[in-house]
Amino acid sequence: MALSRRDFLWFASMLTPLSTLYGKSVRLSLFPLIGSVTQHLFPDTKGFPREAVLAIPSFILSTLFHSRYDAEIRHFMLKGFERLSFGTGGHFVLWSRERREDYLRQLEQEEEGKMWLKQLLILCFESLLSDPIYGGNQEALGWRMFQIEGGKPRPKVPYIYG
Repeated sequence: MALSRRDFLWFASMLTPLSTLYGKSVRLSLFPLIGSVTQHLFPDTKGFPREAVLAIPSFILSTLFHSRYDAEIRHFMLKGFERLSFGTGGHFVLWSRERREDYLRQLEQEEEGKMWLKQLLILCFESLLSDPIYGGNQEALGWRMFQIEGGKPRPKVPYIYG
């Protein structure tokens, strides 16, 4: 019997407790959860390319797990994703838009939850506005969406410092 897409996403989000290892299995288990949250925060709307949103989870994961990324922020964000996963019984990815909204609004009422959402939005906008060489903003969709030009000179190699 084959798994449905919905069951696969739920299973993938529950593969590994995030507090155990920060290895590849954790990255894989985070992908559907980050995708669900970012698609909720940036829903399908006219003028907002879906492809831009789909690149955000990869960017966030590569940024969080980069060796030069701030370890305290990494830990804080991973604990937030862990809370989101386990606080919803692993079902956030399966919930309706309304139920997700209610949960995120509830999270927003707590100081730590508000800070986590703020940092998540910072990472999302970094993905949308950074140079495409870093994995987000594929084909410069974010720049076009906001009608801006990227910085000059553009990097030729990502993360030259580490």
